[in-house]
Amino acid sequence: MMSRLVKQLFAALLFLSLAACGGGGSDEVGGGSGPTHTPPTATIANVQPALAGATITLDGSGSTAAAGLTLSYNWVLTSKPTGSVASLQNASSAKPSLSTDLPGDYLLTLTVNDGQLSSTPSTRTVTVLQAFSIQTSPEEPLSGTVTFSLSGYTPGIQMAWYLDQALIASGASVSWDSTKVANGSHVVTAWLEVEGKISEIRRTVEVANSPISLSASTTGSGPGSSDSAFTRLNVSASSPGGITSVAASLDGKPLGVLTSMNACTGRTCSVPNVYQFVIENKTIISGEHVA
Repeated sequence: MMSRLVKQLFAALLFLSLAACGGGGSDEVGGGSGPTHTPPTATIANVQPALAGATITLDGSGSTAAAGLTLSYNWVLTSKPTGSVASLQNASSAKPSLSTDLPGDYLLTLTVNDGQLSSTPSTRTVTVLQAFSIQTSPEEPLSGTVTFSLSGYTPGIQMAWYLDQALIASGASVSWDSTKVANGSHVVTAWLEVEGKISEIRRTVEVANSPISLSASTTGSGPGSSDSAFTRLNVSASSPGGITSVAASLDGKPLGVLTSMNACTGRTCSVPNVYQFVIENKTIISGEHVA
């Protein structure tokens, strides 16, 4: 009786031992272990503010994965200004493009996957500023005095104007004398600060001033003339852009500067529609002189 009881207890203990070990079969039960490497990291490079309408290239190539693993990219335009129809191109590449249309903030999200694990999403806000353009008055080709202004300008924007990298003036608009430069192409730059962000707007303009028409004659010189004590140098000058001033000299010595037609130096003008410089004959010697 005792021997039978011992056998039953031994059988029970053996059964419990096999159950604890997962049974006596050879089949493995339960799921295998998952990937044990570090998940990839998504990184979006910094993006400078741009003007509305610009196409911006985003850069996620700084994202990293464990050695030997290749990344795939998933970009999402998470939010954009109200009314915007902006979109992403090549959203599964490392460097997609964002076509902007309205000023405001555009929120981008990047997630990368190494074939086994996905990264934590990375986000970047792209700030897009109001689009501006340089206006000229008159329109091109430019001649004479030209006014530069900025479309989209609102009070409070700090501005400065440059022509071929040389400062013209500061302010919302500026007048510029195009006769001071050679005919041809020139670059106008508007430097502006909006909401603490600095931008430059450029426009290439064509200057086409007609050459100044200039001629000179003399009256009133020599014995027998009605005004023999004086010689009058009569200068005719014209230009489509207008004449600002006329200066004359005799043998290299200045005779003066006249800023309007029908003006003269020293005496009453005797010839209409000219710039007249009056020379007192006793101040010069007889002979030829260069004016």
